Amino acid sequence: MQKIKAIGFDWSGVVFFHPTKHNKMVPEFLNISKENFSDSYYQHNHLINKKDIDPKEFWTIVFTDLGYESRVDEFLEALNNLPKGKYNEEILPILDLLKSKGYKLGLFSNHTVAGAKEAREFGVDELFDVTLFSAEVGVMKSHPEAYLLLAEKLGVDISEMIYIDDTPHNLDKAHEIGFEPILYTDMPNFLQRLEELEILTKSEIEKL
Repeated sequence: MQKIKAIGFDWSGVVFFHPTKHNKMVPEFLNISKENFSDSYYQHNHLINKKDIDPKEFWTIVFTDLGYESRVDEFLEALNNLPKGKYNEEILPILDLLKSKGYKLGLFSNHTVAGAKEAREFGVDELFDVTLFSAEVGVMKSHPEAYLLLAEKLGVDISEMIYIDDTPHNLDKAHEIGFEPILYTDMPNFLQRLEELEILTKSEIEKL
């Protein structure tokens, strides 16, 4: 593996925690299996993550596919009443440390135009050298072009980049594409991987 020069991050579930995820909220709301929801959602989610489609139009497509078109307005009301998310406070000092060590930091998120706007209102652009959102750039993870675009914008070869995501599917083809993956599950495992990859030392981790 070449020397790592840049580290890419996912937004939701890694840098930022939302109160709930669609793959949990919708199945509970409709009392259906996660598998049924996932089949429909991932068939259509390119519509909202690659284009500026109205959220009601998107969820109407998904709910119609699932046979629950009549419950779209009720769901949107519940979605809008959710509390705002918050930063993963444990990761913020790690970003500062990585910057101080000379690593370029980037973010690539599968997110809507509205979601990108919300992230920027939370100050995401101040945390990273490059911030990319799928609906703004027209490409989604896990398409190879997403990671290659992030590496290009960071000015590094794809083999010089680590990418961190909490969704296994987004990392399945990492080595085929050429980057080093880290699956984010919790902070202890994340820090262990950074130490194993010689990004952070044990003493640096202990001081966090």
